[in-house]
Amino acid sequence: MNVAVTAGIEKPDRHEVWKETTEDGAAKVDIETLQKILDHVEPQHKLKVVFASQTGLRVGEQLALKVYDPKKPLEGGVDFKTNQVFVRTAVKRTRNNSDAFIGKPKSEKGIRTVAITPDLSLMLEEEYKNLPDFRKAEGWVFPSEHGTRCLNCHWRERILYRAYEATGLPRKHRPTWHSLRHAYATVLLTKRGGDFIRCMELMGHADMKTTLIYKHI
Repeated sequence: MNVAVTAGIEKPDRHEVWKETTEDGAAKVDIETLQKILDHVEPQHKLKVVFASQTGLRVGEQLALKVYDPKKPLEGGVDFKTNQVFVRTAVKRTRNNSDAFIGKPKSEKGIRTVAITPDLSLMLEEEYKNLPDFRKAEGWVFPSEHGTRCLNCHWRERILYRAYEATGLPRKHRPTWHSLRHAYATVLLTKRGGDFIRCMELMGHADMKTTLIYKHI
């Protein structure tokens, strides 16, 4: 039974709620704020934040990334040779973070290929090559300290929260990890002169309505 309906409470429009959340999140990651955060992110985590803001991947998609293996194309991953990210999988959250598992992206549209700059590709490759062998054993691009797949909550708490404390950024101005995805979308649209179709493809949106939210930003 829907308690809200029974009580006569009007449910907020889901699209409007998402629009407000997106606009608020995007407003928190202007270039100045993003640079301030990067200046205070611990060196070993800086590339994770840069990658998120330059690719627009959802955190679950980034967590699931492996180094691309041509023999396992369905796994996707980062291809250092072609400077491309093949998004084919994502970490699916459960109530208990430790029970999260690898599955498909949010929708069929989430299966996509995102180009990265040669500089970012080189930085990722060099960082990966410099990892100790035990951390490269499973092939994760962003492995945990033990070489296993990272957890979303760890990135939020150990990377962003610590940077916020160091910058002294007021709580109401602190972007979430998902806000880094919004930063990518706004820069992408600025560079492409409002090409919402291409933005929709690169963001992996299933509905153009979601992409058009950025029209108001």
